[in-house]
Order: sequence, then C-alpha cells, then structure tokens
Amino acid sequence: MSVKPDVSAIPSLWLEKIRQGFKPTLTMSWEGGTALIARTGGCESRIETFTTLNEFYFKFAGHKLDLDVYCNGRRVRSEVESSQNALLLPSRTAVSLHINSHMNCDILAIKVTDAFLDSCSATDRASFRPVLNPADEIDWQIARLIYEECRRGGPNGELFAKSAAIMLGISLMRRQSSAQEGRGALARGGLSLASLRRACNFMEERLEVGVSLAEIAAVIGLSVGHFASCFKRSTGLSPYAWLRQKRIERAKQLLGNADLQLGEIAVRSGFSNQSAFGVAFRRETGLTPSQWRRQALE
Repeated sequence: MSVKPDVSAIPSLWLEKIRQGFKPTLTMSWEGGTALIARTGGCESRIETFTTLNEFYFKFAGHKLDLDVYCNGRRVRSEVESSQNALLLPSRTAVSLHINSHMNCDILAIKVTDAFLDSCSATDRASFRPVLNPADEIDWQIARLIYEECRRGGPNGELFAKSAAIMLGISLMRRQSSAQEGRGALARGGLSLASLRRACNFMEERLEVGVSLAEIAAVIGLSVGHFASCFKRSTGLSPYAWLRQKRIERAKQLLGNADLQLGEIAVRSGFSNQSAFGVAFRRETGLTPSQWRRQALE
C-alpha cells in the first residue's frame, strides 16, 4: 500500500534532504514500520543525525559509494568489500555519515520500531549493533523483495510488506546474535555455537568420504591450528577424535541390520577398510563389531 510519508516515517539520514525539497518516490507502511525508496543524487556531503528508531538502508543501483560511517563516535568498518552498500542503524544512535563520492543511486530505507524488531527474535536487542555492508546475501534478497514491492506501489498490500520486513528482521537479528555469541566464545577460547554447528554438520555430511582439518577450518574461516584448539575447548575432543566417535555411532546403527556385511559397514561409516574399522571399534567399545552385533541382536 503506497502512502504519503509523514515526518516521523522519514529515515533520519534523509531529513535534511527532505527540508531541501527531496521527496521519496514510493512508500509502504505497516504496523511498526515503513519502507521508502528514492533516487538520490548529489556530490560529497556530510550528515549528522540521531536515530529514534531502527533504520536499514540498501543501495541497489549506481556505482559503489565511498562512505565513512561513525556511530556514537566510533567508526563502523565494512564487513565485506562489495559493489553494493547497506547500512544498519539501531535506534537511539548518534550517526555521522561522510559521503566521499558522487551519489546517484536508488536506495531503499526501512524504519522499524523497537517493538517490531523485538517481535522478530527472542534475542536481546542490546546485541544489535551498527553494521556497514553486511555479508549475508539473504538480507539482500529480502531487501530486494521489499524494494520491488515499493517500486510497484505495494500491489500485494500491507500484510506482504510486513511479512517481508519480519523476515528481514529475523535474518538481521539472527546474524547479529551469532556474531555476539561468536565474539564471546572466541574470547573464552572456544567456538560459537553457530560455528561449532557448521563444523560438526560439515564433518557429519562427509563421514563416508573423509575430510581434512584444512577443509573444516575453512568452513568457519579459521586457521587449522586455531580451529583445532577452539574445537577441543568447545567439545573436549580433537576434531579427529570427534569424527571417530561419530563414525562409531554410525557403525553401531548399521550393525543393527543383520543383512549388512562388516566390510560394507566399515566403508559406510568412513573407515578405509574392515581391519581399521575393527581396531577403532574395539578401542572405543571394548568389543569387536561382531561381538557388539551379537549382543545388540539378542
């Protein structure tokens, strides 16, 4: 639903431009938020403002902007080098934006209340911090959906806009929570739950084919040594000991099928051969695979 925005709906970074005659082209609103799109133009500029609500900006067209962003006196560094620009600002944030290049681009601006953002996640909103150029492509896909809905005048109505905004809020809060958790876990010397989950899922998906430490570490962006140390602090096991334990667990499940040969079970559990499987299984359980199977099937 396209509406004419009142001043309270205008994103704080656009207020000065509004006073100079700048007008957003299309706007949608729903309970707890608004979305506006506009083509902006101009040369180098500096904007000083204060956010009363949570604000998200996504630039879709035009060249990459050279931006310096300061929030509450601290510089916000870009998470990734990207041809796109996005800026996420929590409520009650003092913002100083320095645009160091000519600006001629299409921008989506979303403004939501604290209550709306709280409804998107059980995560404490205190973890929500300013972000420049987030790396998560999901955020961009949802923002593009909202942008296109605004551009077409909101043909799908308020419920569609609100649902898309909720999805964006969930994505943003989930990633912010993971980042906060990750910083705390690494400070203690372990992995965040999200990183640990990614590493474990990656290993479990490759139990049969095998995986190197370098491959696992690359999944969560750590060096091999750092990953191995953090993984052991988080689980009490080295990555290889954890893998061996998981392979034994899978072997036990397969041993419950009396029709499977031990050689096939060895391969499907990720062991190089039946002999290696037997040695590892006995070390872990105190029984040979055949002995364990007999007891399990009795």
